Amino acid sequence: PEIELHEIDTAKPFRVGDVEIVPVSGHHSERFEVTGFRIGPLAYLTDMNRIDEREIDKIRGVDTLVINALRKEPHLSHFTLDDALRISRAVSSNVTYLTHVSHQMGRHAEEQAALPEGVYFAYDGLTVEIPE
Repeated sequence: PEIELHEIDTAKPFRVGDVEIVPVSGHHSERFEVTGFRIGPLAYLTDMNRIDEREIDKIRGVDTLVINALRKEPHLSHFTLDDALRISRAVSSNVTYLTHVSHQMGRHAEEQAALPEGVYFAYDGLTVEIPE
């Protein structure tokens, strides 16, 4: 196969076909930067443990946020449940899906019942449609 690499500059949006994608810079740990993305009304932030306020500004007002929430206790390289909920509130998403969740979070039914309205645990096979 032939592969054409394109480097992503997190300061500049880019396009794939007719779709604009806004890179969102975050940190997996002190040593590693990672990139999330805003695709229209959807933001996808996974494998992060820290994000600067100016990067959160890039995703304010999204309809749907997909964000990692590994567990309730702090972790070196992932958001906690409280971190994810704080970011969800800050961006005012209508729906938030928590992903990259550990077995240390607790039992699904109990934990889901304790989440705020509009926040759900993601699951294998979940489909999120992005309106055009």
